[in-house]
Amino acid sequence: MTVTTGWVKPARQTKGLDPLGSQAPGILLYSHLLPGITNVTDRARYYTFYPWLIWALHEDGCTAGDQFVDLFRRGDCLFTLIAHRHLDVVGDGSDDHAVGLIGSNNLRSSINSLRDDEPVALSLVASMEGSERYFKNRLGGLGQYYFGPLRDLGILNGTGPAGVQCDVDVGVRFATAMDSAVDRSLFLKTLKRDEVRCRDLDPLACFCPCQLPSSSQEQALLADILANRGILEDPGHHDRRLTVRLVLHLAEALAAQGQVLDELTFRGIVYSGMLQDGTLLDLEDELDLQRRRWGCYAGGDLASVACLGMFWSLLLSYEAKDPTVQSSEEIGHWFAYEAEESTVLGDVAPGDVVVGDAAESVAARMPPISSWTGPRHELGIAYRIVGLSSGEESIESRTEVLQLSAELLLALIARGPSRTDVRGVFPPGYSEQYPINLYSLHHRVESGWRDLTLRQLVSRVAAEWLVDNHVHVAMRKLAAQSEDTFRIRVGDHGYEVAQISPAVMTSPRFRQLRRILLDTGVLEEAGGLACVSKEFTWMQDYDGSD
Repeated sequence: MTVTTGWVKPARQTKGLDPLGSQAPGILLYSHLLPGITNVTDRARYYTFYPWLIWALHEDGCTAGDQFVDLFRRGDCLFTLIAHRHLDVVGDGSDDHAVGLIGSNNLRSSINSLRDDEPVALSLVASMEGSERYFKNRLGGLGQYYFGPLRDLGILNGTGPAGVQCDVDVGVRFATAMDSAVDRSLFLKTLKRDEVRCRDLDPLACFCPCQLPSSSQEQALLADILANRGILEDPGHHDRRLTVRLVLHLAEALAAQGQVLDELTFRGIVYSGMLQDGTLLDLEDELDLQRRRWGCYAGGDLASVACLGMFWSLLLSYEAKDPTVQSSEEIGHWFAYEAEESTVLGDVAPGDVVVGDAAESVAARMPPISSWTGPRHELGIAYRIVGLSSGEESIESRTEVLQLSAELLLALIARGPSRTDVRGVFPPGYSEQYPINLYSLHHRVESGWRDLTLRQLVSRVAAEWLVDNHVHVAMRKLAAQSEDTFRIRVGDHGYEVAQISPAVMTSPRFRQLRRILLDTGVLEEAGGLACVSKEFTWMQDYDGSD
């Protein structure tokens, strides 16, 4: 008999920040509510620059192969260097110039060289090899960040460096719109000359993102993206138009009160349906539904933070005490009744009080739902959990995180958004794969959790949503991606803690949307406040008809 010995390569251990899959529903929801913009599409002018660069190289006779990739990468770097140089020349410290541009960190030494009036070789920084490389992806920022959104919008098509090209109708229109406002000949000449100094970049200042509002054709097309109209209109992207309109309405309402439009403010308003002074939002039906959908995202993110915080506390407690348990049910019971941290649950709700009553009691102790900047509001509690779980791993911190997580879950049960606002977004059976979401929380409460005591609830959540669910999530990632993401696993002597990760919140693309609205001139900043430009007030009420 022949025996063959084989070796199995161990899975690569990773430190992902969503060990429970609790962020997946929120990511799916905000992707549905704001298509075409992602967490890494930071600047509006890339939506025209990348089509323009591809088109310009094609017009110059460079259509594919290594030469195209080399010149494309040089152009990517040159665009960033131009913006940083223009920032230095203008000297206003504004985010309008270079913030969020591709390769800014890796090009830092080159930017400093330019400030010292030393030459920078584009071929060196754009190279695919070496320590000076600005980006690993073959097509730089386009390949890594922008190609997917540009393809989904119908601006670009193709599948790789040899085939990527502008769409004949839409993409070429974007390219020629930018071409009307920049010096194509000088840009390409600079690419081919390779070595650049400040004096070479100054005549190319028209490429700086801050110049976008002065390019009317580009500005109009980018507004069409935001409004989902004209040649870019797509029924599947209707929610982007609604989200933009919602944000513009909020910007105007906040500016009237002298308040800043930022992510915390956005989360607070969509979650509560109120401005900070308690004023109810006055929105038409379609925008109010969109607000409530975003409210479901915000509430779901809070539920995710509560569970991630509780998981963080459980793992630290389990690692410190190393109890002898053999099942997830035993872990849940130990954590809720025997762990040192569990004594704090009695401060949240007396032992014989059921969850339904405990939730109402917690909600009654909280500030009004409109006071979303307060530390005892749901949002304030979530930020506290995130901060504590990223800091010192002490008995005091994990005890406080358990208390805050329990309070946050109870608050969501008492006054969190309704699950009915997002019907149709999640496919059938989604909650079976990703059980931690608002729909499941409300369903579980209605199906029996309401009559549990708080300790029974924590025991059930720890066993089912934390340990069992985490193992299922980690097993899926191991099978699909050969990645070891286990935080706790079954060993020879029962469960063993593998690694511990903090609670984090998702990023709902609001920062990117706000920056793009400012880039395109739809929003204008005045005295730190964001106001809708008079030129684009039509977007607030745009219903889709021209």
